[in-house]
Amino acid sequence: MKCVIYILSAAAVSATPLLRTRSLTEETEMTASDYVEGENFLHTLGIEEPTVENCWGDEIIDDNGDKRAAVMCDFITPDGYKSTADVRAGSCHDITEPSCRNKDESGICLGPFTTDGSIRTIAYAAVAKSDNDEGSFTNTYCARADVYADVFDTGYESSVANAQANLVITFTIKDDEHTVTSFEVEHLNAQGGGLSGGAIGAIVAVCIVVVAAIGFLVMRRRRVRSSNEQEASARPAAGSLS
Repeated sequence: MKCVIYILSAAAVSATPLLRTRSLTEETEMTASDYVEGENFLHTLGIEEPTVENCWGDEIIDDNGDKRAAVMCDFITPDGYKSTADVRAGSCHDITEPSCRNKDESGICLGPFTTDGSIRTIAYAAVAKSDNDEGSFTNTYCARADVYADVFDTGYESSVANAQANLVITFTIKDDEHTVTSFEVEHLNAQGGGLSGGAIGAIVAVCIVVVAAIGFLVMRRRRVRSSNEQEASARPAAGSLS
């Protein structure tokens, strides 16, 4: 349902200028189904795609002063748009949830977000005792960045696009030192995000209210026009005898 088109049509019918604030809804006429599918979403909005810029493994000193194997990634995200990123254990083919460290009770992402266009994340590798005994271990990680926006001004901020990369890294362990001996990166295509069921319901509700309001305005204008025409026809012409 193209709410923007309906709103513009209402403005033309009522001949009353609509005060509009600049938002993403002014820049796209996509339907809710197009948004969920994410087809050419970023290109339509004129937003640059997020990217997994660079990832690497290394041994670093954590906040407790311990040496730990870690995976780090730099992400590039669109300037001015809320974005977040993380590196999670597992394959991106299995991890479908958007990047989000903190959520409220209803599942809405609370960030932390950045809008400056760059994010660096660190994930510590889980090292089992058997890994130390064997002297090496290989883990798979999913590096993912998500761009969040309230596309239809519904009050729901959801992931509208994401970039992902699968990381397969092998560390060798010797004398309590961690060394990267193998590192593979599989970049996946940036994709449009999807709305949650609650957000889709809110969009549908908003569109229904908008269409109902437009219908009311149209019918009211027609009734007023019809009433005026009836009064004009019933009024005696100038100069005629009563």
